[in-house]
Amino acid sequence: DFKVGDAATIELPDSNFDAALCRLGLMFLEELDAGLLNIYKSLVKGGSFAASVWSTSEKVPQLSLAMETIRKEINIPSPTSFGMPGPFSLADKNILNCCTSRQG
Repeated sequence: DFKVGDAATIELPDSNFDAALCRLGLMFLEELDAGLLNIYKSLVKGGSFAASVWSTSEKVPQLSLAMETIRKEINIPSPTSFGMPGPFSLADKNILNCCTSRQG
């Protein structure tokens, strides 16, 4: 099955999927813990979860330069709040390590 929806709120059957994928999406979840828990619960024992997120803005200039230019042009401040969803919010791998260690 292929399911599309908000990872934190989509209704998925428990222990039903062999694998789950999230490509460049985790960093936009407002409820990261809830999303990861929902994904974890939907996997069979020994199931796999693969995700990709952007690194720091310095390592992704094709995105960060464009975003900074647009922000300056329309006079919007750069996001600086820790824990706020955004393209680079999971650049620090310790954030995901913290979340996944709480999942058990």
